[in-house]
Amino acid sequence: MNPKLELQQIEKSYGNKKVLNKLSLEVSSGEFFVILGPSGEGKSTLLRIMAGIEKPDNGRVMIDGRDVTGLPPNKRNIAMVFQSYALYPNMNVYDNIAFPLKMRGVPKSEAKQKVLDAAKLLRIDDIINEPVTKISGGQKQRVALARALVRSPSVFLLDEPLSNLDARVRYLARVELKRIQKKLGETFILVTHDQKDASSLADRVGVLHEGRFEQVGTPNEIYDKPSTKWVGQFVGDLPMNFLPSQLLGLGQSDGEVGFRPEWVTVGEGESECVLESVERAGDEYYLFCRVGEDYRIVLKGATHKETGETIRFKLRKFNRYSDSALRETAEQSP
Repeated sequence: MNPKLELQQIEKSYGNKKVLNKLSLEVSSGEFFVILGPSGEGKSTLLRIMAGIEKPDNGRVMIDGRDVTGLPPNKRNIAMVFQSYALYPNMNVYDNIAFPLKMRGVPKSEAKQKVLDAAKLLRIDDIINEPVTKISGGQKQRVALARALVRSPSVFLLDEPLSNLDARVRYLARVELKRIQKKLGETFILVTHDQKDASSLADRVGVLHEGRFEQVGTPNEIYDKPSTKWVGQFVGDLPMNFLPSQLLGLGQSDGEVGFRPEWVTVGEGESECVLESVERAGDEYYLFCRVGEDYRIVLKGATHKETGETIRFKLRKFNRYSDSALRETAEQSP
């Protein structure tokens, strides 16, 4: 069975800057795939190449097993939801959703049913006659998605669609977006710099760095077992800690050990660090510590110790990383 969307050795440069470097990817039918990365890594460029808004310098874009690399957006059977929503301010909700059907010449009765069905699915049927200038950001996001939905595309492409929402509305929008995707069973590809978007929405995540996917896997795989130090430092509310294995009595002088703040037991073990500052995190604390003169780490635990005190800790689990192979897969401890 062919993947729903496939990228083959995609390359894209702007002047002397290579944005995408022989990037390949397969996204399955019905999958919610999230492209995650910091600003400037080429996430939106990659999405526009999928959509046909931009052309790659080299490589191929395949949709439903068909090479669409040279086709314009309207020949690819994709729908794109933009960060700005790109709604027509002079139209109401109904007319915004119906616009692509009107452009295709769909009969009015058929178009009306499609619009009402999409509005009901997205729970905006109660504002169908409201001007889009009068509705909330979360509602605008759903109107934009409904407008994409009525086109019955093969793939939905979403470019930072939640970034304009405040924290509470963003949380609710994530829940709603995941519900809609699962109910439809369609293929969604979303780009974001927000790790919470990725962890809560994605079946799989591709972490984009220096023009390639540094790692592709489930949210749990990427958090628990980042394949490189860069992924470990990028993914997570706080970066993964990295220490030479010898400092922790784990041998392998040419290797490092990576561990999350919550993977430690504070107050036990043979390893030691000096507490430099404390930050409360709910019922626990983030402990910012120094190991020797050269290393800073963050631990998580309940403590009332004062800065300057020595703290003992032990690792409940960890990953090993080789200094000599940047992309070597981490080996997780038993």
